[in-house]
Amino acid sequence: MAGKVAQIQEIINSTSLARQLAGLYNQWWIQRSVKEAEWRELRGYLFATDTTKTTNSKLPWKNKTTIPKLTQIRDNLHANYNDAIFPNDDWLRWEGYSVDAVVQTKRKAIEAYMKNKLREGGFRETISKLLNDYIDYGNVFAEVVWVNDKHKDPVTGEEIVNYIGPKAVRISPFDIIFNPTAIKPLYMKEYQKRFFF
Repeated sequence: MAGKVAQIQEIINSTSLARQLAGLYNQWWIQRSVKEAEWRELRGYLFATDTTKTTNSKLPWKNKTTIPKLTQIRDNLHANYNDAIFPNDDWLRWEGYSVDAVVQTKRKAIEAYMKNKLREGGFRETISKLLNDYIDYGNVFAEVVWVNDKHKDPVTGEEIVNYIGPKAVRISPFDIIFNPTAIKPLYMKEYQKRFFF
């Protein structure tokens, strides 16, 4: 059974550290290959228009056309989740935890700033991609990065700012490698006992 952290032993220099980290990465990547094959098969079924590109291609049926019913279910799930997260355009609210933080002018300024950054940074589009990851793979991975997006106008030579600020960025589940044999944290075990078992 794996521990809670990756244990790197016998670190003498940077070369041996790199060798051990590469070995862990390779081991975890190999252990994840079965799940990755399942994900790729699912993607094949989700977007198939005929059975020749799926695992059903070996069956002796004459009719190879398929109705993408799984795609319809996926799209309905996505629409329902998206509507639940963003019920309207005014979904963001500031709730302060002190008397000074709930002053109306501060609240309006904070909400206006955040709405602008979320809109200009493409937050809803990123969440839409993450919802598809959740539906397809059962996991979502993202991070926040600082973006300083500028370009020069070719005619005037003037520097034009496209966007400066924080931005949510999706990370594909195919790009994440972690120890698949690691034990679950205690809070997850307690959560499963209370709600699932």
